[in-house]
Amino acid sequence: SSARRHIEIGLAHAERLGDRLVLANLLWGGETIGRLTGDYRAARAYNERGIAILPRDPRLLGTRALLEYEVGDFDLGDVHYRQLLNTRVDAKSAASFEYAFVASVTGFAAHYTGQPGRFDFSEPKRAAKEVIESPRVTPLVAIRAQTGKGLMAVEEGDRTAAAESYEFHITKRGTMTPGGMGSIDHLLGLLALTLDRPETAATHFEEALTFCTGAGYRPEYAHAACDYVELLLDRKSPGDNEKAVN
Repeated sequence: SSARRHIEIGLAHAERLGDRLVLANLLWGGETIGRLTGDYRAARAYNERGIAILPRDPRLLGTRALLEYEVGDFDLGDVHYRQLLNTRVDAKSAASFEYAFVASVTGFAAHYTGQPGRFDFSEPKRAAKEVIESPRVTPLVAIRAQTGKGLMAVEEGDRTAAAESYEFHITKRGTMTPGGMGSIDHLLGLLALTLDRPETAATHFEEALTFCTGAGYRPEYAHAACDYVELLLDRKSPGDNEKAVN
């Protein structure tokens, strides 16, 4: 793809300059492209090169944990997840990637694995709160924390937190979470289900599938489709079974 071609060109220049941060940024970008398109072999290769350069980068550790959870290697996912949790000691403030990634990765990991009990939400929820309330937080960092907060609300069935998260994310429909962790429309569908609004949830799931089809984000399409199928089978409206099968 053209995006991957730009990554490789950028890497060649960064390697000549010896800039470790730029190299890590580009390698994380390459990993993100691989994860979004389902090329997990390439994603792992980029990630491993990045971690060799910056072994405590919360982005590289967090998305590698998610990659392993997605493919079903929960033990290896746990290894990288625990390393991510430890990066908070490096953070100079709560308005940081370290805190925000702990929140967002925990939320996505709980949903990807279908095992929310595998994770202790207390620290990630506290991290999200500190990020969001920080006067120095940037929008890019804040949305990561907000997304994690929303997914943890879904997993806990917390309607109050889900309502707050829905209002925050509704203005961002038709986009991807920063770092390519998931479709905002998919998240909105899950939040709407938590709020007992299945018709609204169905609309968001349809939008997520359309968005992922257009972008070529196959793994996220599968995640959204799986949640949509569960809604259709539970709703049992005319035509739902046929739509779920198709």
